[in-house]
Amino acid sequence: MEKPLSLKKLADQVIVITGASSGIGLATARMAAARGARIVLPARNEHALKILANEVNYPPLINLTV
Repeated sequence: MEKPLSLKKLADQVIVITGASSGIGLATARMAAARGARIVLPARNEHALKILANEVNYPPLINLTV
């Protein structure tokens, strides 16, 4: 008999999601933030990242552009 899949909780975990301004990266960032993860979002599209940062609004939000 197979054991049910046990996933690690995302709350308070720090997750780096590359390509977070679109596609799978964007969807993953939204999902992780909704589950309480602290997300680091590197991507090339600064404007899209600002929109995402305002959308998820997970405190404390630190905005760093490099």
